[in-house]
Amino acid sequence: MRVFLYERVSSEEQVKHGYSLDAQDEALREFCERNNHVILGVYRDEGISGRKPYTKRPAMVQLLRDVETIKPQMILFTKLDRWFRNIKEYYKVQDILDKYKVDWKAINEEYDTSTASGRLYVNIKLSIAQDEADRTSERIRDVQAHQVAQGKILGGKPPLGYSFKDKKLVQNEDVRIVRDAIDHYKMHQSINATTRYINDLYGLKFDHRSILTLFRNPILKGEYRGNPNFCEPILSEAEWDALQEIIPRNIKQATSRVYLFSGLIICPYCGRKLGGCADHRRKYYRCVQHYYSTCPMKHTVNEKKLEGWLLDNIEDDFKVNVTMKPREKKESPAKYKQRLKRLNDIYLLGNISESEYKSKSAELQRIIADLSRIEPIKEDHFTAGWKDVYEMLDEEHRRSFWRNIIKAVRVDEDAQPIEVIY
Repeated sequence: MRVFLYERVSSEEQVKHGYSLDAQDEALREFCERNNHVILGVYRDEGISGRKPYTKRPAMVQLLRDVETIKPQMILFTKLDRWFRNIKEYYKVQDILDKYKVDWKAINEEYDTSTASGRLYVNIKLSIAQDEADRTSERIRDVQAHQVAQGKILGGKPPLGYSFKDKKLVQNEDVRIVRDAIDHYKMHQSINATTRYINDLYGLKFDHRSILTLFRNPILKGEYRGNPNFCEPILSEAEWDALQEIIPRNIKQATSRVYLFSGLIICPYCGRKLGGCADHRRKYYRCVQHYYSTCPMKHTVNEKKLEGWLLDNIEDDFKVNVTMKPREKKESPAKYKQRLKRLNDIYLLGNISESEYKSKSAELQRIIADLSRIEPIKEDHFTAGWKDVYEMLDEEHRRSFWRNIIKAVRVDEDAQPIEVIY
């Protein structure tokens, strides 16, 4: 007989009961050898609960695909609970097997699904297995809830800015990196730009998804799994809410070109935000849905014209308080470079451990980078009105300026600006 072998184990069962995949595999192969079965395929779901939908079990999904193409006569597994612990999911798969006339057999148990009493027995066994799984899940949830209430982490890697200490999360020196990242994002509202900034400044290797996950993590406000006082927060509740509010406005920038009004201009037809485009003459904004023929907005918004309109019309509604910042003496990075040189010499002489060297070297390089990127403040930059200050900004800072005072710009069907929403 031509057969498939299916083997499954959850990590908990593997530890507690010894239901290892190797043990299942050995038993199934011995059974096939005794009964002259030909093995066409072996399918293993490791660390996956029998209660999960079959669509969440990769080996099960592949097995069902191969049932259609390879057409085995039977599927073998050691026990029914290796196959399923969920009655509803069992019958979904059974319908597929019935369609292709494929039988199954649990080699360590006896079932006869050709009779009503046999099918009843299968239902009873599945109900028992499902009930057992439900009770285990409840016990695990109760234990986890108790641990969370005591401020104990359940596992995983601590987020940036925190470390594990006695199974609890405590803040570490990387909190400054988190705060710097958040401040940069609030100013520029671009995850990609914030990722580059943090990686360049602190020598990290984050990607944009990691930064976005960090910003959305309730741990930042001290909350974990419903416990609002789980650990010391980095952000207050109000700061956390403000951060979540601007995340949906994130600028998705695939090129180095800066679009001043990315994510700010509302399409008058479909209500979506216009996307930035450019040619050799200009930068402009258009409705992406019109490109896919699902929105009638055919006109585009010229960036220069919109910028000019805002500068001409915003003053009646908006005032910027420009104050003169006291001139500060810029600290030179030279002395820190000397310290770094001396640190290198000490390390080469073997008078300092590698871990201590790396820690101090990284800190000195960060300070040098900070001081090197600070430009001396010119007092006359702040003596004029806000429009004069605006003219001194580069494009990236102009974009930050608009995003920090404007929530959206409405245009009419001819792409002419008609309203500013602050």
